[in-house]
Amino acid sequence: MALNRTGAMRRLSTNVVPMLMSLVVAATSGAQPSAPLSRAVEDLRLDGAERDFSRVGFVLVRPDGVIAMAETQDYRLRFFDPAGRQIAMFGQRGAGPGEFAPRSGTPPTPDIRGGTLGDTVWVYDGTLRRFTLIAPDASLKRTFALPAYLPGWTGGGPEARETATRALLNFTVSGLLGDGRILGQGTFGTRTSVRQPNGRLTLMSRGTDQHYGVVGGDSERFLPVTDQPENTAGVEVTRAGGLQTWWLLVPFRRSAIEHVAQDGDRVLIVTYDITSNTGGSFIVRVVRASGDTVVHRSYPFAGKPISRARADSAVKDRMAGYRGGPNRAPSVAPDVADELERKIRAAMPGVEAPLWSALLGLDYTIWLGLRGEPGQSRRYLVLDERGNPWRTVELPVGAGSVVRANRTTVWTTEYDADGLASIVRYRIN
Repeated sequence: MALNRTGAMRRLSTNVVPMLMSLVVAATSGAQPSAPLSRAVEDLRLDGAERDFSRVGFVLVRPDGVIAMAETQDYRLRFFDPAGRQIAMFGQRGAGPGEFAPRSGTPPTPDIRGGTLGDTVWVYDGTLRRFTLIAPDASLKRTFALPAYLPGWTGGGPEARETATRALLNFTVSGLLGDGRILGQGTFGTRTSVRQPNGRLTLMSRGTDQHYGVVGGDSERFLPVTDQPENTAGVEVTRAGGLQTWWLLVPFRRSAIEHVAQDGDRVLIVTYDITSNTGGSFIVRVVRASGDTVVHRSYPFAGKPISRARADSAVKDRMAGYRGGPNRAPSVAPDVADELERKIRAAMPGVEAPLWSALLGLDYTIWLGLRGEPGQSRRYLVLDERGNPWRTVELPVGAGSVVRANRTTVWTTEYDADGLASIVRYRIN
């Protein structure tokens, strides 16, 4: 993926996190982590064809075992009891209470995400900027709006100036806390008003750093609870004094993997430090919405070597849009393409990192998806809530990605050849 944008994500130097009262679990060293193997066995399948599912969005699991599934194409949630019986539906298209609005796009679907507050399900509608709380009996509990002072990407107006000011450019909702505060990811940067030759002012937004933080309560301030992981997944080339920036992902290098617990109380951040052509370490951090760090550990790994032929092929594919081809003109000047290629070759690791996914369990266990070969069973290294290796959980061949989990149970979404999703529950032996 390649982006041409006016800025790139950079590491923020901040003293916020060190100032927070933290319980940091010391980093480990030595052998690659391992844990006893447990196998997961299917015990419930909500078959998408039999249940007439449309497009499946987020999946939540309440403390009583009820599954809440969003059907975005139908603007609703469906609820299933632990035995798999449908017990309720909630929502429809619209802008009134208990309704969800379409966002722009084709096909039009709602911009919704959800979580839980105890046995209450909440849904945030990004189009309406509104929270909807759904009671345990699937009735409407209440709605409330996102605070008006939280921004989107647009801005400016009469107050626009020809100077750059650092601001909260965007806020993406991630969780709703029990005290009413909202956890989200804030993008900070500058808004600069540039005077065009015709005399008009054009507002340019340039994002430079992101943090998870909380808003609401007695303060209108965004209170950061995490710093920004260093972005080593891409390289950039700038021209015209920084007004033109081309950014390109480096093959085989990943940015931080992030996940927010279903109840919004904790944020998981996994980063990599590849130190040689044989391996390195991955770093796991879990931070509470209060700002307290509850896990901060480093785990060594031996990576899968990347052959020269594979690396060359990946670079060629990544650069194709820039260098052009027989029937396509180059999209950038040759010197820009040359510099991009030099930078991605220099930044490309010699090994693949072993993780492809990460999520926080319903009980705050940490599930790290281990990279495997096609056709193999899917495995997860599971850490306990303190970061200690607990189990390696193996799902059957063909199982989908884990969307919710705890020490005894795993919920996945699985897709058939036609792209129709089913929800499958597994028990861990």
